[in-house]
Amino acid sequence: MQNLYVDCLLSYEGRTGNLRLFDGDLAVIKFSDGKVESFTPEELERARSDGKLHLFRTPTYNPCHIKTSTEQDEEIARMTAYCSALKLEAKPCAKGVRELVTARISYLISDSNPPSISNLHRIYTKWIAASENMAEVLFGGKRLRNPSIADEVFDLMDMVIKKEYLTEDKPSMHRVYLIFSAKYATRGYIAPCPSLSTFERRIRELDRISVIACRYGKSAARHEARSTNSKIEIDRILQRAELDTAHFNVGLKNKFGKFIGKPSIYFVVDAYSRVVLGYAIHVGKPRETSACVIHTLRYAISRKNDPLYPYCGIPARVVIDQGAAYISADTMRFFDNLKVEVDCTGTKMGWGKPIVERFIGTTRTGLFQGLKGYLGKPDNRYKSDSSIKSSAKHTFSEFRKLFSELIIKYHNQPHSGLNGRTPAEVWRESASKYPPVMVDEIGNDNLLRGLREEHNLAHVKGITCDYQVFNSDELQEIYHRSQRNQKPHKRDEVKVTAYRDPLDASAISVVDPFTNRILEVPNILGSKTSGLSFSELRVGRIYRTTKDESPTWDDGIREGYSDPEKPRRKGPDIPLNSAGTPIDLETLLKSPVEEYSIDNICAVSPIIDEDDDYAITIE
Repeated sequence: MQNLYVDCLLSYEGRTGNLRLFDGDLAVIKFSDGKVESFTPEELERARSDGKLHLFRTPTYNPCHIKTSTEQDEEIARMTAYCSALKLEAKPCAKGVRELVTARISYLISDSNPPSISNLHRIYTKWIAASENMAEVLFGGKRLRNPSIADEVFDLMDMVIKKEYLTEDKPSMHRVYLIFSAKYATRGYIAPCPSLSTFERRIRELDRISVIACRYGKSAARHEARSTNSKIEIDRILQRAELDTAHFNVGLKNKFGKFIGKPSIYFVVDAYSRVVLGYAIHVGKPRETSACVIHTLRYAISRKNDPLYPYCGIPARVVIDQGAAYISADTMRFFDNLKVEVDCTGTKMGWGKPIVERFIGTTRTGLFQGLKGYLGKPDNRYKSDSSIKSSAKHTFSEFRKLFSELIIKYHNQPHSGLNGRTPAEVWRESASKYPPVMVDEIGNDNLLRGLREEHNLAHVKGITCDYQVFNSDELQEIYHRSQRNQKPHKRDEVKVTAYRDPLDASAISVVDPFTNRILEVPNILGSKTSGLSFSELRVGRIYRTTKDESPTWDDGIREGYSDPEKPRRKGPDIPLNSAGTPIDLETLLKSPVEEYSIDNICAVSPIIDEDDDYAITIE
């Protein structure tokens, strides 16, 4: 009686019922007609031995929806008629009952080939066990059989799979099967080794997400296991803004045709209206910096001068990833100054900010695919014949114009995620009801220069930052108040806290250490720095070396070269007056000298660092 358990379905002397209670001394069965009877375990054991007690076995799998043909539907209806009539009987499994039911139903439905008594009994018991689902009984059966392989062999198989297959090396099933076969042979089993198909079937029975996590990493497993169960609940603009950076594999040139790098674009997208609140284009080495993140968000929330770009305002919540530039102390301090909530998605979980990720995809297909010089997303499987530098076709100005046109077009065309409305239309409609909160409404707008630095405050000159000088009368007052030495020409070092935007060299913000006020300190170059970044001003600096200023003389030997009989010496660019080869002035004056124009003698060549970055934002 070890197969009996509470709530199991059974048949006792032709009556169907459920076992409601079963312990060592008593068993209670509730029959389908509502009657409840009690038995001793010995009585049930004798009934089972005499064939009066039968246990219905329920399927060990969940039946799925079964697609049937017309002929199968007719067979389902035919057998359902027999089983339904049999169920109405008080004792459906009693002797003679099935014969009477078969004769009556076959006559009513004109069935010339009724089922046999044994077949009807078998189908009826399965029909009851399958919750009266005849389609499952007839056409949904799943063949279940006990495996012929011993558990010990399965344990060996699982051990090899775990140790050899579930690794980041990603070996094939056949390769791991060969390892399993060798281990199987060393154990000396008499039975033949399980086949490759059996081994592969064992692997495919493993949990798919767990296999991906072991072979491809947890990030890939999270990506495969993601599920969209609900939409982002927002009902107005600026409730949620998503930030991200995309690097594009296309080279750009300056106006002189010199390669300057690849563009990295920082985006700020409003999740409700799908408008691009702001963006910044960084050209140079593909990287992300907190300065560019702060600069992009600063211009995104500020009013633009372009009448075609009215999108601005402080979002209530921003969504970022765990990139170093986004979670840096400077960026987080900037968010705190704006009084916004920050949501940080997991590593390599782009679906945590789907709006901006979708727009980046739109940018790739709408602008870059088909753009001359675009080499596509980097793929180690395919190598291009041309380098990013040699394939550069567009200047930065041309690229900026193309990208700006894409943004304007995107804002004014129907969006599938907005039920056919345009992002600009949705923004205008929501902004009329919920006006955006601007920076000047919260105060401390100077703190929007989010990059915090400590600088020396010099007498007379002020603050030097990245080759730019910033000074004002208020700043010099702070200097004199901070000096403890009352004697002239004897000065102590003074340090102050400053905030700057690397992409705006027109001014910096300095914290008054005595009042904690924020002072606006302009660049001493004045209006010449308006709209320029520190990098752009740094590129314009002119360097001179002795090699650039001196002409060629003495048989073409330039200053800075070693003795002709010795290998070239690496070092600073200085004239060589070796004690071993003294220069005879009289011989030197008699030697022929080539003529050079004054332009050649005084020529200067600006040195432009290819690593310098350009960053332009819309205003």
